[in-house]
Amino acid sequence: MKDSIHEVDFPKYLTKAEIEREYWGKQIILTNIRAKPDGSEIDGGIVRYHAKNSMSELWGLLSNLIKTEGDDALGSCGVRYVGDIHMNLYVGDGS
Repeated sequence: MKDSIHEVDFPKYLTKAEIEREYWGKQIILTNIRAKPDGSEIDGGIVRYHAKNSMSELWGLLSNLIKTEGDDALGSCGVRYVGDIHMNLYVGDGS
């Protein structure tokens, strides 16, 4: 069953630890992603939307965000699951 998608009221930059604390077990649209200096993993970003069981819908929403806000405003972005690594198996661009 699809969950409703929730827009973050006041999106702001969060560290990876803050994102995990607040959005654990959810799927998120993450924009303005920053990587750790060695590029090994994300350091943080801006969560714009979150949901459960709505990965395809989130990819569609991200596609619309890119069209309306543009790559420059969103920076590096994507849709990801925040939780146990073995559950983060979805890879793709939503097509």
